[in-house]
Amino acid sequence: MLKSDLVDSLVCRFPALTRRDVELSVAVILDEIQRRLAAGGRFEVRDFGVLSTHVLPGKMGRNPRTGQAVYVRSRRVVHFKPGKRLRAWGTGQLDELPGHSDADIPSASRPAEMPHEPSYRSSEERGHSAP
Repeated sequence: MLKSDLVDSLVCRFPALTRRDVELSVAVILDEIQRRLAAGGRFEVRDFGVLSTHVLPGKMGRNPRTGQAVYVRSRRVVHFKPGKRLRAWGTGQLDELPGHSDADIPSASRPAEMPHEPSYRSSEERGHSAP
């Protein structure tokens, strides 16, 4: 999913919000996550997971072209640790991920139909006969 896909999904799900408001909200959230990680902190969303940074120590490596030994400096990398429910879903212990249903969204904010989702029709409904 791209950031623009997330914005599209949120705009469809919450039509009371303007696209600009949703874009700003997503940008602010992502900026705050980046700032927290850059400061050496962690970002946790309960049941989803934790983003944190770890330092990979320097090591000796090889230049793949020449085979010459070179030193690879230490560096900071982002690490994601999935939450309990996400891990359970990934291992098949949950059939689907728990989440908010449309019933959890106030009716004034809930669209009648999400326009970005395709409508699926059977081949008979489209006028095609089976071979």
